[in-house]
Amino acid sequence: DPAFNASVIRDIFEGRDLDYPEQRSGRELMREILRHALARAPEHHIHLYCTTRELSAQYEYLDVAPFHTLPYPVHPLFLLPTPPKSSSDSVRIACLGHSRREKGYRELPIVVRKLWNDHLSKGRAQLVMQTRRRDLMRALDSTVSDLGPHSATPPIVYAPFPLDLERYAELVRSSDIGLLL
Repeated sequence: DPAFNASVIRDIFEGRDLDYPEQRSGRELMREILRHALARAPEHHIHLYCTTRELSAQYEYLDVAPFHTLPYPVHPLFLLPTPPKSSSDSVRIACLGHSRREKGYRELPIVVRKLWNDHLSKGRAQLVMQTRRRDLMRALDSTVSDLGPHSATPPIVYAPFPLDLERYAELVRSSDIGLLL
């Protein structure tokens, strides 16, 4: 069921636990979707997992089945400490990994335009892009050129692709925001 697949991977409720009872429509819809999906496999033992305790609590609140927390495994290199940043450092917005078409990278010029006036042009933020696609780099560079002057901090920097695990982990740790389009 496509509705089931699309719905299970995201939050059901907004806000805090105390706000959940007021959000009946989302709860009832998700409850029915899950009941329908589970009813289609009555002879199976199905274990349901979420990636965080908070998300597990939201799904438990549906009172359909037990949900358990199974966090994503994280390589220890990604957990190493990073040097503290000063308040004058740019926020690094990272768009990392292979720039495949389905990742929505064609939307990046729009993102750059939206962030330009308040963040990128003033050096408050910097887009860290990992790609080897020349067409994407040209599109982003053209967007920056069209938007006009900017601070001494380059609004976009390009990281090499691919990187070995150690250098990739360092790049991830040096980022403040991971941008997933």
